[in-house]
Amino acid sequence: MEHIAPIILALVAVMGAAGAVGKFIWVKVEKRLTLIESALDECEKRELDAAARRQLSRAAMELLWQELKRIAPKSPVLARAKKLMDEMKDAPPD
Repeated sequence: MEHIAPIILALVAVMGAAGAVGKFIWVKVEKRLTLIESALDECEKRELDAAARRQLSRAAMELLWQELKRIAPKSPVLARAKKLMDEMKDAPPD
């Protein structure tokens, strides 16, 4: 019975040290997760900006294609341009 007190004391010390190590690790992990979340937010913003630019580019290409078709309806480039525009339209949305 007299040996139980030192064992309990040692266990408390070990558990305290383990808790301190656990807290230290958690703080590091939480800091890393915060950095990852902020990087993800920036990436999502850039992707939204790029999607808007792609949408504008597609609209501009279609307008140019329509104008080319009006000006030179027999141009051999029209078929290729139409094929590319159709591929862009069939592509999955951004």
